[in-house]
Amino acid sequence: MLGGAVHGLIKLLFGPSFVHPLQILLDYPPLPYAVVGLAGFGALRRMRIKGTIVAVLARYVVHVVAGVVFWGGHYAPEGGTPALLYSLVYNANYLLIEGIIMVLVIQLLGKREEIFSPPTAFA
Repeated sequence: MLGGAVHGLIKLLFGPSFVHPLQILLDYPPLPYAVVGLAGFGALRRMRIKGTIVAVLARYVVHVVAGVVFWGGHYAPEGGTPALLYSLVYNANYLLIEGIIMVLVIQLLGKREEIFSPPTAFA
């Protein structure tokens, strides 16, 4: 989770784009990138693919909420497209691809079990 939060902080420092200070919580370090760390908690750690999917879905929810609250009124096409629908579609466009890439990478890394195993103590 810390790694995700640091990634979001770097994005905030080098290319911030926000319309309200509270949006920083939903679009940058604290939530969307940190929730990707859910993939490594509890039972999800053993079920790597399911954990990755849960993490991507959690990030998707955070970005959709931010999209509805902060961006929907600015970018949703006028004339009837609800902010929720616009945010669902917009965020799915890139997070679906990102999620597929994450699952593929986790699958490939899973072939090397030592990557996911805790280190053993030296004798």
